[in-house]
Amino acid sequence: MRFGNREYRIALIGITIVLALPILMHVINGLNSRMLADDFCFAASVQNKGFAGAMNFYYYNWQGTFSSTAVQTAVALSGGWLVPWLPAAMVIGWWIGLFLLIWQFCELLRFQLPRLSAFALATLMLYTILQGTPTVFQSIYWTSGSVTYTVPMVLFTLGCAALLYITRKTLSSVMLVIVWGVTVVGAGLLAGFSPIFAVFEIAIFGLLFVVSWFRRPESFGRVGSILIAGLIGALIGMVIMVAAPGNSARQALYHKPDNLLALLGVNVVSTASYVGIDLSAFSLVPHLVLLIVGGWIIGKGMVGNSDLYNRVKRSPRKWLAAALGVALLLLFGIFLPTSYNISGFPPGRALIIPHFVMVVLVLTWSGIMAFSLKRTATETGRVSVWLVCAIVSLLVIGPLLSGAKALALSPKFQTFAAEWDARDALIRRTKNESEPVSVPPFSVDLADYVNVGAVEGEFVSCLQDYYHIRQLVVKK
Repeated sequence: MRFGNREYRIALIGITIVLALPILMHVINGLNSRMLADDFCFAASVQNKGFAGAMNFYYYNWQGTFSSTAVQTAVALSGGWLVPWLPAAMVIGWWIGLFLLIWQFCELLRFQLPRLSAFALATLMLYTILQGTPTVFQSIYWTSGSVTYTVPMVLFTLGCAALLYITRKTLSSVMLVIVWGVTVVGAGLLAGFSPIFAVFEIAIFGLLFVVSWFRRPESFGRVGSILIAGLIGALIGMVIMVAAPGNSARQALYHKPDNLLALLGVNVVSTASYVGIDLSAFSLVPHLVLLIVGGWIIGKGMVGNSDLYNRVKRSPRKWLAAALGVALLLLFGIFLPTSYNISGFPPGRALIIPHFVMVVLVLTWSGIMAFSLKRTATETGRVSVWLVCAIVSLLVIGPLLSGAKALALSPKFQTFAAEWDARDALIRRTKNESEPVSVPPFSVDLADYVNVGAVEGEFVSCLQDYYHIRQLVVKK
């Protein structure tokens, strides 16, 4: 079956449209997000303390994650109107960031149709991230979960795209100094979202520094200085976060490992178990789609020789093993903060960060295998009928079914949003009355999907504090 440029373009457009369906459904369903569970507790505290007061209180009394506290405080002070827009902003922002980042790689690797190929690969990656993460509702739909772990991932992707673009340009001394300053500040602020993300960020900057040192010695001075700026900023942000007096109060609620050996044991078990679970139970189908479809796009898209292509072609097994080793080291570092703080697994909402590492690993593997199987760098060649059938089947089983499931949830989430808005209006309308305010329960509760508990349960006191009504009763 002959497959030329025209057929490749049509295939890319079709694949992108199919992969985009579940992503767009997350955007649509995310607009029905509302405040849940801990959101009310945090917002009630912020209402009483104000922005500066809340930042000071949480830093000295709970945890040092100053950046996530600042963002969540801003969302709370908005009165909640930002909550429905946050999931859509994250998904679309991540989509744009992945596209810009992959587009530059496609240009470097001399892809045919680099922008269209980059958009297809970015859509494929985002589909795998959203469909494979263990608790997408916690990581995307819930403000308290998404702000801490997903927002920094989105901003980091956009930042990496900007840095890659900048390093490919000739910069004046003044512009380079500005880039250093922005990188230090930006990396420091991103590190302040969570310890898990801080470790991830430091590891990525360190890895890129080492790679640049060995692979691009002729341009290492400029690139290396920018990466060092990122490392310095991330380390400063992590130090500020770790030094927070409130950390001791939070950590006192959990059991720490007794010694270094116990810490390493807990972390090895967490890392190994996560790898197995992520590749099987959480995201088997999305990973298969990423591996096969991504490998085909990379193999067909790359038409020119490059240094990287030639190196991978000579020893693909070495590159596969190296990619796996780097990913395992990254995962080991990512799980360390939680292993140290609570001697256990991170919360579900945090797993979007190690899942991102797994997605990059699988896409890297698909690219390496595509390079090793490619006969010549300029061949358009033929496409096996069996490969076409496999890709079509995976697209039907994966994105199309995922989009259908998300579409089926849409009426339920719309019902929840309408009932939440009606409840909010009722409470605000009657809050000044002397008699107790009684509100009906939700017929569909997004908190059940997020798995954080309904407000009529343990969070009822936070609901009362948020609306400043001690006699607020939720009917059962």
